Amino acid sequence: MAVSNENRRAPFTYIWAIVNCTDLSLHDRVESPIFTVELMEKTKWRLVVWKDNDLIVCCIQREQEDNGPDSIQVEFELSLLAADGSPLIEKKKEKQFSRGRYFTFRWFAKLDDVFLGRREHFLPKDTLTVRCRMWRVGTEISKADMYFARTLMGMERWLFNWHIKEFNSLQPGIYHMHLLESTFKGAPPMMLTLYLSEDDADSINIKVDRGMGTKKHYGINGEISLLDNLGRPVHSKKVKRFSDSSDETVFEFEQLLTMSKLMAAEDCLLPDNVLSLRCEFEIDIGPVSSQIENYSHFSPSYLETITTEASNTVFSSIDEDSVTCCPLKKALKYLYEEGSFSDITLQADSQSFSVHKNVLSARSPVFRAMFLSDMKEKTVDSIDIPDLGADTLQLVLLYIYTDSVKDLQWESAVDVYRAADMYELLALKEKCSDFLKSNLSVSNVCNILSLADLHHDDDLQRTVLGFIIEHDDEILSSEIWKNFKNENVKLAMESMERIYFTKNGKRQI
Repeated sequence: MAVSNENRRAPFTYIWAIVNCTDLSLHDRVESPIFTVELMEKTKWRLVVWKDNDLIVCCIQREQEDNGPDSIQVEFELSLLAADGSPLIEKKKEKQFSRGRYFTFRWFAKLDDVFLGRREHFLPKDTLTVRCRMWRVGTEISKADMYFARTLMGMERWLFNWHIKEFNSLQPGIYHMHLLESTFKGAPPMMLTLYLSEDDADSINIKVDRGMGTKKHYGINGEISLLDNLGRPVHSKKVKRFSDSSDETVFEFEQLLTMSKLMAAEDCLLPDNVLSLRCEFEIDIGPVSSQIENYSHFSPSYLETITTEASNTVFSSIDEDSVTCCPLKKALKYLYEEGSFSDITLQADSQSFSVHKNVLSARSPVFRAMFLSDMKEKTVDSIDIPDLGADTLQLVLLYIYTDSVKDLQWESAVDVYRAADMYELLALKEKCSDFLKSNLSVSNVCNILSLADLHHDDDLQRTVLGFIIEHDDEILSSEIWKNFKNENVKLAMESMERIYFTKNGKRQI
C-alpha cells in the first residue's frame, strides 16, 4: 500500500550508510544498528541486507524486546539512495508487526546493477546507503524523527610482489611460504604456499591457507600474476571464494604455472634464478564498527529539505586531495614541487620534471624494473617519455607523490587511464575508470568500449555494456555505432552477443 500523503504524515526516517561495501560484504548478513522509534510507542527495529544468488535482499525487523505494544500496524518504505539523496530503488509495504516479526523484500535489487552496471550511482565512494521511512497507520504525527547510522565494513587488501630465489631448486616436497598478517582484530592471517604437485612434478601450484578468525564466513578475492624481467605481468589467474570459518584452505591456484614453460623462457621469466609473482588479495572482514551517529527531531514542513541535505552529508568524505591533512603527503608534494634531491629527470614534449628514483620505484613496478635492470635508464640522468604528453605526465607524477588526482576532464581521464595501465598504477587506473564510468554517454560509449577492450579491463567493459543495454535503442541505431561496427568488427560482434544473451537472461554480462 502506497503512502497517500507523505507531507501530511511526517515519517520516521532512518538513513543507514554501509561504507566500504563490496559484493563480498553482502555474502553474510549485514545488520544495521538497532533504532528506537519514539513516536511509535518506543518500538525497536533494525534493517538487514544480504545477497541471495544474483539479488540483493533487504529486510526490516522489529526487535523481540521493546517497550511498544504487542502489535503495531506500520506502513514503511525501503530505498537505495543516490549521492544526491534521491531514491534509485523504492519498495513500499503495509504490515502488522508483533514483537520479533520481520518483512523481507527478496527482489529488492539486482546484484549486478548495484556492483557493476550502475555502480557509480549506487556506490559513490564505495558506500551503499539504505533509507527506511515509516508511518504508523491511522495516526497523525505532528513531528518527525530522523536517525543517521553508519556501518564500516573491514576490507583487508594486500598487493605485493613475491620474489622466490633459487627457484630452479624447487622439487616435490619443498615448499616456499609467505605469511600475510591482518591489521584487523579477529581477522585471520593468510599463508601462501608454493609447491610442485606430487602427481605432476611439472605443475606449480599455490594454496592459500588461513588461521582461525572470529567471523563465521569470509569472502575472498585473489589474483596471482607472473612477472617478466621488466616487471610486467605475462600470465595471471583469478579466484573468488566464499568460505566457512572451518575451512583451513581457502582456495588453490592449481596448475598456475609449469616448470617446463618457465625453464624454456628462463632469461625472461627467471632472471638471476628468481621467480617474481604479483599477488593481490582482498578479504571481507565484516563490520568493524556500526553505530548511530546523529539524531534529529524536527517539524514535518522541513522534512524534505533535511532529508536531501542529510543524504548529501552521509556521502561526504575526505577530499581526494588530502595532502593538507597528511604530513607525509605534504612533505612528498613539497619534495616534488621543489625538486630537492632529485636524481633523475623525466621529459615529455618540451617539459622536464625532476623526480626521485626511489619514490617512483616504490609506486610503480615498471619504474622499479626500469631503474634496477640493465636497461639504459639505470645509468642515464634523463629519460624521455615519448608515449605521454606533458600534461598527462604531470598528473601521473602528482598522483605518485601525493596519492591524489584532481581536475580530471574527459580527455585527460582517458590519457591518465592509459598511463596508469602502462606503468601499473592500479589505484590510479581504478580512479580514472570510475570517472569514465560516471561520465558515460551515447556519444562516447563506443570509445570507452574500445579502451576497455584494448586494456583488458573486464570491469569497465561490463559497465559499458550495461550502459548500452540501458540505452540500446538510441545507441544501436546511431551513426556512431554503425561506424564503430565497421572499424571494430570482432569487438562489435562479441559485444552484441553478450548484450543479446544478457537481455534474454541466458548469461550475465
